[in-house]
Amino acid sequence: MKAVLVIIFLAVVLAVPGCSKETVKRATYGSAQLYGKQQCEQEFSADCPEPDSYEEYQRKRKELQEDE
Repeated sequence: MKAVLVIIFLAVVLAVPGCSKETVKRATYGSAQLYGKQQCEQEFSADCPEPDSYEEYQRKRKELQEDE
């Protein structure tokens, strides 16, 4: 499992020079969501929630920042 994280990390790091900051954030978020989904499925849990889209995540994050 750690090998998967290393591969994802390397892919993101190698892609950074050719990508915008927003693209890197999206890719990182997507990778983290995919990893979480895989972990949940490996536990054979029937309650694996569907992850929020990146846009939904950003909306919720912005709302929390405005409340502070």
